[in-house]
Amino acid sequence: MRYGVGQEQLVHVHCYRATGRIRVDGDLAKPAWRDARRSPRFVDMVSGAPALYDTRVACQWDEERFYVGYWVEEPQVRATLTERDSFVWNDNDV
Repeated sequence: MRYGVGQEQLVHVHCYRATGRIRVDGDLAKPAWRDARRSPRFVDMVSGAPALYDTRVACQWDEERFYVGYWVEEPQVRATLTERDSFVWNDNDV
Protein backbone atom coordinates (compact mmCIF):
# COMPACT_ATOMS: atom_id res chain seq x y z
CA MET A 1 0.00 0.00 0.00
CA ARG A 2 1.36 3.39 -0.99
CA TYR A 3 1.23 6.28 1.48
CA GLY A 4 1.12 9.91 0.43
CA VAL A 5 0.95 11.64 -2.91
CA GLY A 6 3.38 11.08 -5.75
CA GLN A 7 6.18 13.37 -6.85
CA GLU A 8 4.01 14.74 -9.65
CA GLN A 9 1.57 16.18 -7.10
CA LEU A 10 4.14 17.99 -4.94
CA VAL A 11 3.77 21.76 -4.87
CA HIS A 12 6.68 24.16 -4.65
CA VAL A 13 6.28 27.29 -2.56
CA HIS A 14 8.17 30.37 -3.71
CA CYS A 15 10.05 32.28 -1.04
CA TYR A 16 10.90 35.89 -1.88
CA ARG A 17 13.22 38.34 -0.20
CA ALA A 18 11.30 40.69 2.09
CA THR A 19 11.29 44.32 1.01
CA GLY A 20 11.99 45.34 4.61
CA ARG A 21 12.06 43.99 8.12
CA ILE A 22 8.78 42.30 9.04
CA ARG A 23 7.32 42.91 12.46
CA VAL A 24 6.20 39.54 13.80
CA ASP A 25 2.84 40.37 15.33
CA GLY A 26 0.39 38.00 13.66
CA ASP A 27 -1.23 40.73 11.55
CA LEU A 28 -1.33 39.28 8.04
CA ALA A 29 -3.38 42.22 6.75
CA LYS A 30 -0.26 44.43 6.69
CA PRO A 31 1.34 45.12 3.28
CA ALA A 32 4.28 42.75 3.84
CA TRP A 33 1.88 39.81 4.01
CA ARG A 34 -1.12 41.14 2.12
CA ASP A 35 1.02 41.47 -1.02
CA ALA A 36 3.02 38.25 -0.51
CA ARG A 37 2.65 35.41 -3.01
CA ARG A 38 0.69 32.63 -1.34
CA SER A 39 0.86 28.92 -1.94
CA PRO A 40 -1.95 27.00 -3.56
CA ARG A 41 -4.56 25.56 -1.20
CA PHE A 42 -3.14 22.78 0.98
CA VAL A 43 -4.15 19.20 0.23
CA ASP A 44 -4.70 16.10 2.30
CA MET A 45 -1.33 14.40 2.86
CA VAL A 46 -2.66 10.93 2.09
CA SER A 47 -5.22 11.37 -0.67
CA GLY A 48 -3.96 14.54 -2.36
CA ALA A 49 -7.51 15.91 -2.41
CA PRO A 50 -8.08 19.55 -1.43
CA ALA A 51 -8.06 19.93 2.34
CA LEU A 52 -11.44 20.33 4.02
CA TYR A 53 -10.64 23.95 4.96
CA ASP A 54 -8.62 26.48 2.98
CA THR A 55 -5.04 26.77 4.25
CA ARG A 56 -2.22 28.62 2.49
CA VAL A 57 1.28 29.80 3.33
CA ALA A 58 3.69 32.53 2.24
CA CYS A 59 7.40 32.67 3.02
CA GLN A 60 9.85 35.56 3.01
CA TRP A 61 13.42 36.07 4.13
CA ASP A 62 15.91 38.82 4.89
CA GLU A 63 19.55 38.79 5.96
CA GLU A 64 18.70 37.69 9.49
CA ARG A 65 15.36 35.89 9.45
CA PHE A 66 13.04 33.50 7.67
CA TYR A 67 9.36 34.48 7.93
CA VAL A 68 6.34 32.22 7.48
CA GLY A 69 2.73 33.38 7.41
CA TYR A 70 -0.25 31.01 7.38
CA TRP A 71 -3.84 31.73 6.42
CA VAL A 72 -5.88 28.99 8.05
CA GLU A 73 -9.63 28.58 7.71
CA GLU A 74 -10.44 26.56 10.81
CA PRO A 75 -13.73 26.88 12.69
CA GLN A 76 -12.56 25.01 15.81
CA VAL A 77 -9.14 26.23 16.89
CA ARG A 78 -8.00 24.47 20.02
CA ALA A 79 -4.86 23.07 21.59
CA THR A 80 -4.56 20.24 24.05
CA LEU A 81 -0.81 19.77 24.39
CA THR A 82 0.92 21.86 27.06
CA GLU A 83 4.32 20.23 27.57
CA ARG A 84 7.45 21.32 25.74
CA ASP A 85 8.37 19.04 22.81
CA SER A 86 4.95 17.35 22.80
CA PHE A 87 3.94 15.44 19.68
CA VAL A 88 2.01 18.37 18.17
CA TRP A 89 1.22 16.47 14.99
CA ASN A 90 -1.32 14.43 16.97
CA ASP A 91 -3.51 17.55 17.22
CA ASN A 92 -5.19 19.45 14.42
CA ASP A 93 -2.46 22.01 13.86
CA VAL A 94 -0.32 23.93 11.40
